[in-house]
Amino acid sequence: MGDAEKLEVRPVEVELGSLKELPDNPHFMPSVMYRQLVENLRADGVLTSTPLVYRGIVLSGNHRVRAAVEAGIERAVVLEIVGELTEQRVRAISLSHNAINGADD
Repeated sequence: MGDAEKLEVRPVEVELGSLKELPDNPHFMPSVMYRQLVENLRADGVLTSTPLVYRGIVLSGNHRVRAAVEAGIERAVVLEIVGELTEQRVRAISLSHNAINGADD
């Protein structure tokens, strides 16, 4: 990947309820796992993982944002992509970020 393709981001505090979910989110989360995420966030009281946002649309972290709102967390810092992206690049970022799944050790 060349330097011209690297993302420029900045941390921004936002009202989580103002963010829009990515249409056709490529990542699925089972309801049991989602409920646990809501409860973890409710217990923490803050969003501890940073969503990636472009023009108010969450490209990575849709479930975290939705769960945080449900847990009563109103504001959080997100990473906002600066500059212009093509629709193809937006989709590629979303797919690549949502394809990464870790495993417990």
